[in-house]
Amino acid sequence: MKEILFTIDFVLCLAVSILGMLLTIELRKKTRQKYFSSLLFYMVFLSAFGLYGIWGQQFLHYVLTPVESPELIEKISSFLSFLGIPFLITAWFMLLKFTLDIRFKTINIYLIVAFFLVNISCIILSWIFLKVFSTDSVITDTSRIFFTSFNFLYFLLAGFILIFSKKTRRKYKTGSSITILGWLLIGSGILLSIPSLFSGNAYFIDLFVTLLFFVGMIIPVIFLRMVPLISRDSDTPPIEVTGFEVFCSRFEISPREVEIIQELCQGKSNREIAADLFITLQTVKDHLYRIFIKTEVKSRIQLVNLVRGYDSASHIF
Repeated sequence: MKEILFTIDFVLCLAVSILGMLLTIELRKKTRQKYFSSLLFYMVFLSAFGLYGIWGQQFLHYVLTPVESPELIEKISSFLSFLGIPFLITAWFMLLKFTLDIRFKTINIYLIVAFFLVNISCIILSWIFLKVFSTDSVITDTSRIFFTSFNFLYFLLAGFILIFSKKTRRKYKTGSSITILGWLLIGSGILLSIPSLFSGNAYFIDLFVTLLFFVGMIIPVIFLRMVPLISRDSDTPPIEVTGFEVFCSRFEISPREVEIIQELCQGKSNREIAADLFITLQTVKDHLYRIFIKTEVKSRIQLVNLVRGYDSASHIF
């Protein structure tokens, strides 16, 4: 029974992580809003920490507990805790950058360097201090406290950056959603901090709180999927996929074949197409033959009618 639940929980966490990244990529392509790039990196690094830092310890306790001593497992667990923190620090940075991108703010290079230096220095110094003066169990407990406090601090900061940004709300078509997103980030920080507070308890509780970590991670993505933030003065509006683009995607038309179809739909002969594209007449015929095979048409007229059926208002006509 434990093996089944362990596998199901891991698959669910992995699926949630992949879903969040795929949705972020889709939104970035669809809206061309800069902040989605930062959100994607946030997802990648936080997923890496979740799979490496959290699930690494789950696998450690699940696989080694029956065959190794608790002392050895505790040592490896404390080592994994600190080893996974660089992923987490980078995720925190991308989270703050995400909120600042929404506010159209840039981060000074010196602040970036200072952010990483301060966080990494705190980790190294605290680890050295604890290694010298504390036991492995204390090190593990302290690393949990570090994660919980710093994680919630950065999510709280990210949430406040959006909640108290009245000027920013006026720059978006759905400005009121920025405040909601800010509160959701704070809620995400709470869910992401739960595993460090309740790990090491009952087996089923560990699996549940681990799943909560990954669910909390994708909350901002799900919200932005429902209510994307589009700036009022954006010169890069959402991409509208035309019927011709659907046609090209449906039949896997190559870039050169696209040019030939465009020329063909303008009523040009094979020779005229060859002259316009600086290719030989035989090359045009070869491309048309492959296009006919892909689209399952038998004549130029049928091909033109097929394209116009997908997008009668296309600019290629």
